[in-house]
Amino acid sequence: RLAVEEIDSEEESAVLAQRVVVNLVESAARRLLAKMLRREDERAGEVVVLIDSLANARGTEHWDVAEDAASQLVAWIADDEEAA
Repeated sequence: RLAVEEIDSEEESAVLAQRVVVNLVESAARRLLAKMLRREDERAGEVVVLIDSLANARGTEHWDVAEDAASQLVAWIADDEEAA
């Protein structure tokens, strides 16, 4: 969509940016969750809650809520990368 369509307004541009971030973070968070489950990490449940929150907010197009969950998931992802 980005390559072929003009964005009509600044608001639409902001929502599009939120959607891209949310989708990228959700994918990375699901990979993190899979790693945590393989390691039998007890904290995986906390990540599941955040992924579910992000997915529900995305599904109902509450992008601010989804972006908040994504921000929290980024911290989990970064912590896991630092520990590796």
